[in-house]
Amino acid sequence: MSTHLSRYFESVRKWRGLRPGQLASLAGFADPSTGGNRVRTFELSGVCSELMLAQVARALRVEQEVIAELLARDEVHHQAAWEAWVTEPVPPAVFVRLMPAIWIALAIPSEVSEQPIAVQWIRTHPTWHRHLRCVAWSRKEATYLREDGTAYVATATRTGDPRPWIRLR
Repeated sequence: MSTHLSRYFESVRKWRGLRPGQLASLAGFADPSTGGNRVRTFELSGVCSELMLAQVARALRVEQEVIAELLARDEVHHQAAWEAWVTEPVPPAVFVRLMPAIWIALAIPSEVSEQPIAVQWIRTHPTWHRHLRCVAWSRKEATYLREDGTAYVATATRTGDPRPWIRLR
């Protein structure tokens, strides 16, 4: 997904009449073909290293203030997109860790609809009481139950999801 920054760099490159490989040569890449591919990947995805960004910015004579402004605009956009995603309703789910990094999903009975009831249900479940368990309420919050029955709440940051990542289906 392109970003404000990558679209700006693409527009400056095109305004100067440069192809990606030509820009790569000006930026000091040893292989214009590979460098051109990296430039084009940046323009399309918005992903590049700090070193590459500095090289391309220097070659296109883009000021650091412009880069900082575009990065700030991208950060606001990404934060808003993350907030929209994380607040999107999802059905509660229960996961059980069988061994490190291996989780299975359990079906929650229809009568288990509220957080305290769901926590009590998984806490007293006869099959899974010796395993780490997770009750995910949303993409932002989950309650984990240790083998001894104690619980703790995990809250996602912008970079992650509080639910287990690797699951068996």
